[in-house]
Amino acid sequence: AFSNFSLSKKYPHMNNVELYQAGSNVYLENLNPNRSKLSIPYFYLFDRDKTLQYEVTKRQCKVMLQGNGGLFSLKPEKLDTEIEYYMKGYSPEYRAQVSILNNIKSSEGKVLSFNNKTLDFDNISKAYVNKLVDNIDSYLSKKNTIVLSSTFEECLINESSLPLFLHWLHHSNGIDVDNILKNLEGLTYFNNRTLATYLRLIFNGKTTTGLVYKHLQKKILNLGGVY
Repeated sequence: AFSNFSLSKKYPHMNNVELYQAGSNVYLENLNPNRSKLSIPYFYLFDRDKTLQYEVTKRQCKVMLQGNGGLFSLKPEKLDTEIEYYMKGYSPEYRAQVSILNNIKSSEGKVLSFNNKTLDFDNISKAYVNKLVDNIDSYLSKKNTIVLSSTFEECLINESSLPLFLHWLHHSNGIDVDNILKNLEGLTYFNNRTLATYLRLIFNGKTTTGLVYKHLQKKILNLGGVY
């Protein structure tokens, strides 16, 4: 349930929504209103890495489609079953769905390039991933599934929230934020997006390409005492 009293006062419409955190698919599937034949609107909410991960090697990474138990699967063999189902229909909607599923399936094993300083995709790979993500989201929306743009950590630590996060670092952790920013002066590849990515890694989050802290040398992430 939505139990944060302060937020429920600020957003009273949220009192009409029940929120559940589930650590297993068994629990999620038992919560599904369809199981009890109840006509209650519902959605599943997942991190992006439940649908898409990357095998990273040096400056390249390979797309690895994921699945989540009985709720959904983007594995090629499972997508083949879905494609076969939609190919039986003749409506424009079914034909569009076949195209989407084929595009998702063809991405398995696709090799992409990323910048090992900004820890983000290059422009061509980024455009490819954006299209792939759109297709995945379109397909999973039909399964009452919403996928975050990245992970929960990125919802909290991102380019937009960076000023607030730096303020928190200073006042709650005694971190010299000015020293961090001074250390980054003159680094042409460093901008707010990159800084947010590095800070997210330090706080156990992931990069867009799925890198985590253990993949990188510690000295790379030393931002003036935050590491």
